[in-house]
Amino acid sequence: TDFLKDEIEEFNLINKVASTMKSPHTGVMYCVCADDDIVEKSFLAKVANNLREQIRGVSACFVIGRTGEDTVSISARSDGTINVGLLTDKLGGGGQYDRAGAAFTNVKVGLVESKLLDCLDTYLEEARSDLGGERI
Repeated sequence: TDFLKDEIEEFNLINKVASTMKSPHTGVMYCVCADDDIVEKSFLAKVANNLREQIRGVSACFVIGRTGEDTVSISARSDGTINVGLLTDKLGGGGQYDRAGAAFTNVKVGLVESKLLDCLDTYLEEARSDLGGERI
């Protein structure tokens, strides 16, 4: 079972990112990697999934981080009550109902955070009420 365990560096980075957690709306949280940390997209997805599963009352989790010199990405995970695919689509990305993402070029992490917050303010109720939509 050791192969399922995180390396100490990744564990520390997960905790660093998790320490930035904010909840701008009930049931929704997001975290932000430092602008100078470059991480894999899979890392963002892992953090989003883990935090959504481990924290009671969280329906959707978004993790923002730099995934390349010129690229900032968002990974989103949901328990199925919020259509994160719809939300990331509004940000220029896409995905499925319960897992999705978006990528931005030549921007700072803080700008992507602002875009996410604007998107949540504008479209969260639509994403919550889209429960009759097709789920994959």
